Amino acid sequence: MAKKSEAVLEGFMEGPLIFPPTYKFDVGTHTYDTSAKKRKPAWTDRILWRLRRTGSPVPSHNSALQWGLTSWLGGATRVSQHYYRSHMGFTISDHKPVSALFSLHFPFKVNLPLVTLEVEKEWTKFSDATAKLTVAHGFQRSSWDWVGLYKVGFKHHKDYAAYVWAKSEHSTQVMFPEEDLPRDPGEYILGYYSNNTNSIVGVTEPFQVHAALTQLHSDSYQMLILVLFACAAQ
Repeated sequence: MAKKSEAVLEGFMEGPLIFPPTYKFDVGTHTYDTSAKKRKPAWTDRILWRLRRTGSPVPSHNSALQWGLTSWLGGATRVSQHYYRSHMGFTISDHKPVSALFSLHFPFKVNLPLVTLEVEKEWTKFSDATAKLTVAHGFQRSSWDWVGLYKVGFKHHKDYAAYVWAKSEHSTQVMFPEEDLPRDPGEYILGYYSNNTNSIVGVTEPFQVHAALTQLHSDSYQMLILVLFACAAQ
């Protein structure tokens, strides 16, 4: 009913409701509401989806590279829902959770990365903190592009430990300043963020940032604090 009456839900799709109502339960049980209100069981927990169409024809491979596209959400893109179910075994809430599994089918994809990054397999000294860039022919870079240093397992393109701008369209190398290097040793990757596509369009294999480098960074930072403190004391 809400899909028909609410304009904000126009165009949204939903799979068939083949599971029992997921609300309202007595918390800690599988029993529907026995309170004084005795609410009627209802399907209040739902998953809707909508594929936003661009209205444009599917671009050629060369055009895709120029625009920085790795896929296309045009009219030929399809969504398939593989399941839509509830999880009635949970009792920690008066709701039962629901889940769905989808797959997207694109009319084409670009197999090669738009930006290839080359980096040392181990960072043990400051001069190792560099990356060489190779950009796919025709790919349009932006002055707002940057290369981020990420801890392996990051979730979002803004979860970087450090980043450097890749402003020049002709630059083929970036270097991370000493003061921006992470203090935690471990496994990292580099990712090239494209402002035009609002996404990462090239990543490295994981590499190691060693404790020796992070210790040098920490020592330099502490030395800077001591110098500033000494200057302030004079």
